[in-house]
Amino acid sequence: MLKVAITGGIGCGKTTVCNIFETLQIPVLNADAVAKNVMQKNSEIVNFISNEFGENCYDKNILQTKILANIVFSDAQKLQLLNSKVHPIVQQNVQSWFAQCTTPYAIYESALLIESNSYKNVDAVIGVQAALELRIQRVMQRSNLSTQQVSDRINKQLSEAEKEKFYNYIIQNNTDTLLIPQVLQIHKILLQKAHEQ
Repeated sequence: MLKVAITGGIGCGKTTVCNIFETLQIPVLNADAVAKNVMQKNSEIVNFISNEFGENCYDKNILQTKILANIVFSDAQKLQLLNSKVHPIVQQNVQSWFAQCTTPYAIYESALLIESNSYKNVDAVIGVQAALELRIQRVMQRSNLSTQQVSDRINKQLSEAEKEKFYNYIIQNNTDTLLIPQVLQIHKILLQKAHEQ
């Protein structure tokens, strides 16, 4: 079975692309969902976050994602510290999940695939790209963030040019490009590769 990852900058439309793969009966695991689960249920991580970033990061044992996000997104060192603790556990969970999949290939969706070196644990990387203005617009609409807040988050991620070096396949998700034919083409290639393994 092929281990495939999907990545791309904030607002590029990774989730939309993943939804299309899911309609093709390909299982998808979302890194954010795994990380939230780890930060919510792993007692070692819960204690670490409470001690490092403040007990108000949890309210009645529920992770307050906005409070934690505001702390780490305004301080690169704190973000790095959080990632260094959470990412290894997330990766263990991801590899266990891949091991249980029975399809020709499965997909792991991760915004920080390159930054966290997780790309080393997969067989192929699909990059989703979109125009910067469109990405900012999408994130502002879904998250009620200001242009400045969205730009800050984009600037904390690796540039598209840097990420592209790691991509095996690229999907363009702009208003003038059709998504489904691009996904179907990559799906066909991956099925062929899995068959040849």
